[in-house]
Amino acid sequence: MQALQRVKRLFRVKAGHTGTLDPVASGLLIILLGQSTRFSELLMRLDKVYLVDAILGKRTDTFDSEGNIIEMREVNLTCQQVQALLENFTGERLQKPPPFSAKRVDGERAYKLARAGLKFELKESKIFIKKAQLINCTLPLVKILFEVSSGTYIRSLVDELGQILGCGAYVAGLRRLEIGPFSLSDAVKLEELSQEHIQKPDRVLCFLPEIRLSRDEARKISSGSFLHYKYNLSSGFYRLYTQESFIGIGYLESGQLRPHRLLPDVKSR
Repeated sequence: MQALQRVKRLFRVKAGHTGTLDPVASGLLIILLGQSTRFSELLMRLDKVYLVDAILGKRTDTFDSEGNIIEMREVNLTCQQVQALLENFTGERLQKPPPFSAKRVDGERAYKLARAGLKFELKESKIFIKKAQLINCTLPLVKILFEVSSGTYIRSLVDELGQILGCGAYVAGLRRLEIGPFSLSDAVKLEELSQEHIQKPDRVLCFLPEIRLSRDEARKISSGSFLHYKYNLSSGFYRLYTQESFIGIGYLESGQLRPHRLLPDVKSR
């Protein structure tokens, strides 16, 4: 939110982010400006890659270094044992968010309830771990690369890992390296951000295939109607264009193309 406020002040426009970072985390943050904020849900669905530093032998109430230590154990493990566990730590699983998170419980943020010492339950959700790779191991410190589905809490993964290993673990450092096709290596530091770094909306949605529409088709879509699309394309979201102009996002299913999120001035094109 601090990064978001700085961007708003810099460009004097409304802005929104596409996925929070924990206070101890750093790395890639995609920020949408102006009318592009209407496409945030599509970017939030993208897989993410994180590099995490985890400390074994201790467990904290926040699952990271900002919390209070609630458990300490000996680390009677080898790096080979940690690696062997990570090799089987992939696939679909249910995950419960950490108690100190931005999830809402009856309209209240979970971290506020946790700070107040109140008891509550957070619902589990399905996540998918595509990769869990041990990058470096100098016990009790391990560095792990995680490639995960949207909505995955790395803090919860590390806490779960520590419990399986039987010694506990918490996140000491976390860096987001990738969001879908976007990489930290292509990002710009917040203090260096300027007008020239702003990308067009369809460039940021490059991970979606495109459909070209005639002017009549675009008018029909902009009025909220659907099109019978004759071409054999798979179901899903598509970038919509008329001539060379990007007009928004449509959803194709069972041969019907419907508007999903359109730019506000489509009717005037």
